[in-house]
Amino acid sequence: MWNLVLCGLSGILLGVLFSFQRSSPICSKFDYDEKLLERVIRNDILLNDALDKITETKAKVEHVLTRIIEDNAKAEVKIYYAVNTLDVKRKELDDNVESFINSVTRNVSVTVEEMKASLKYLELQTDNELKAKTRQIDEKVEDFITSASQKVHRNVTDLSSAVQLLVERTASELDIIKGCIYTFMIILSENT
Repeated sequence: MWNLVLCGLSGILLGVLFSFQRSSPICSKFDYDEKLLERVIRNDILLNDALDKITETKAKVEHVLTRIIEDNAKAEVKIYYAVNTLDVKRKELDDNVESFINSVTRNVSVTVEEMKASLKYLELQTDNELKAKTRQIDEKVEDFITSASQKVHRNVTDLSSAVQLLVERTASELDIIKGCIYTFMIILSENT
């Protein structure tokens, strides 16, 4: 898009130059044309540099966003596997409790009070282990989410600052270009 704008400006400038060519002396015409073309080329280079910087910044932002999305997906997979592992262990514990109950009921020599005590101990132990594991997983997930959130916040803040700086630089460069074009228009109007 900027190239089209620059081509259009270049065409207008060349048209104006050729229109002044007939009324100006030969020496001053070439000197003026040379300065004008140098200015147009400098402006073209500045605009191309600004466009390259904007394109580069956009690519960096897209890359960071892609990494954030990938990190979130990895975290979700880890949480999913942790929950599945807990379910498997709970089923194993349930199976162990059931097999224990079955073996105890088959064994007639064991008293009913011993069976109740063993069952309560196993339930309490299982419950305590499950609670401990759940707390550990909750702490790890919370630490992971906190650190990931802080990293994302820092990255977004850094990118926001960089984009703001680039926008300010681009705005000042565009203001300079506008000033040059305005000065050029004044010079053109004075010559006509």
